[in-house]
Amino acid sequence: MKLKFKILIPLAVLVIAAVSYSRFLLFDRNNLNLPQNINNLHYQAYWWIIPVGEAVLTVSENQLYNGEDAVLIEAEAETKGIFETIFGIKTKMNSVVDAETMLPILFREVTYRVDEKKEDKIINYDQENNKLTTKDAICRILPSTHDPLSAIMFLRNKDIKEGDNIEINLNSNRSNYKVGIDVMNKIKNREREFFHLKGLSERRQGEKARHRVEFSLYITEGEHIPVLIRAFTPLGPIAFKLVNPD
Repeated sequence: MKLKFKILIPLAVLVIAAVSYSRFLLFDRNNLNLPQNINNLHYQAYWWIIPVGEAVLTVSENQLYNGEDAVLIEAEAETKGIFETIFGIKTKMNSVVDAETMLPILFREVTYRVDEKKEDKIINYDQENNKLTTKDAICRILPSTHDPLSAIMFLRNKDIKEGDNIEINLNSNRSNYKVGIDVMNKIKNREREFFHLKGLSERRQGEKARHRVEFSLYITEGEHIPVLIRAFTPLGPIAFKLVNPD
């Protein structure tokens, strides 16, 4: 009996955690407070139902980059609370996107860790010749390859409808990924409409059982603002909920 009781305790904890997570991070279409500035989005990050960090996504107006019109997309994320003491990670990302094709020209990611270790990654994209260049390598990429930030911008500018299947080529770490997204359905409240999307990101080469993440997101109809993003990782579910900074 004692052995069965010991087994039942962790199972009960897992069930309670799963139910709490699903209820806590359900998409609540009637309780949304969208920001006035859709190009400056603030998110609260959760691991299961535990707040673990914050993230900000900013899109700047068109500017010149090497003589061409470009859009600058910036993101900043950092751990908070007890996770800041344990892990202490802060990441800044920048993506320079061609204003006409909406494909990335340059992607930079700088990560600061609690042990003061700094990682700085810079990637240059040659979309015409399907090449990616880092500090120490040149890699082949597929046509119309995105980085994580330009992929978000791609979704924001793409016309979508229920039943659509979207495929995005992704590479920001010298590995080519396929991101498949299904537009499941449209959800309405009294003021707005939202799309529910489900997706799978997986590495194209190597064992398919590895390097794959399932995710879902809810975006507003029209501007396609992500209001809830959920990713199901080997370490457990992670979610980003849009919050109003005010």
